[in-house]
Amino acid sequence: MVLKVLALNIVEDGDSVEIPKVGYRDRVELNCQTAYNRSIVEKALRCGCFHCGSTFAGSDVTVWLSECDGEDSACCPFCGEDAVIVGTKRFPLSTALLSILFMEWFPEEYEAAKENFTNAPEYSNRDDYLRKGVPFRYERGEREFVGEVGLWVDSVFSASWNEEFDSLLPVREEELEFADAGGEVSVKACFDDEGCYTCEIKSASGNLLPYAPWSGRDQDLLLDLSNRYGDDLKGLIVDGGFGGRMRLYVEREAEAEMCSRPLDIEIDWMPGWDESQIEKVSKAYSEAMGLE
Repeated sequence: MVLKVLALNIVEDGDSVEIPKVGYRDRVELNCQTAYNRSIVEKALRCGCFHCGSTFAGSDVTVWLSECDGEDSACCPFCGEDAVIVGTKRFPLSTALLSILFMEWFPEEYEAAKENFTNAPEYSNRDDYLRKGVPFRYERGEREFVGEVGLWVDSVFSASWNEEFDSLLPVREEELEFADAGGEVSVKACFDDEGCYTCEIKSASGNLLPYAPWSGRDQDLLLDLSNRYGDDLKGLIVDGGFGGRMRLYVEREAEAEMCSRPLDIEIDWMPGWDESQIEKVSKAYSEAMGLE
């Protein structure tokens, strides 16, 4: 039988969905649910695959693994893996639950996807990361990166430092709101009017993230690329939080526009040239540079 693999069906959880606290024994128990499960899957209104993150009705399963010592095991209609579960009373099915199990039982695939991705959805914190199923949604394309920098959570430290007592104060909850944020961001580094280095990293939603470049070398790279590409410089946060990483790229549309933009140059024309001669030389120059 040829398995027809469908496009993924990852359904994001609502904000009210609790992030399950799944211990090792719980993960093993849930993983055991993937075997000999035909009787529970066929009558389930909602199933999920923790290999690809898709959810679906039990009736959508059409391919089964024939087991010699028990019931058949369900194959996911979206990726073909035998990683289908229906959840339990203690751990109801959710995309967050599937994300946690994927990272536990398919760690090599997860790490490889995270290491090589070129696109990922925006997320504001760790809970949002799991609810949106971001571990399943790392995409790989033709995007070319121009650099990578380390990150640290600037506001957690600078906003919590008490100079009078030379010690750290307890971190307030609101300071940590975006301390694990990630996905695509805009990046701008410059010197302010007082000559101080500043770096702004904003999410696609416009939220200012509490990240700062890790080292002086990272600061220099961000400053150089910001000066070179301006608002077209973008970032892709690989890992949020303290010790995170951000890959840097330039939007392809912007690169194409820059290449096709006429050069703003001044030419000292030869004395006595009339307008027709100037126009002829300008046209030849444009053709040679591929601007026409």
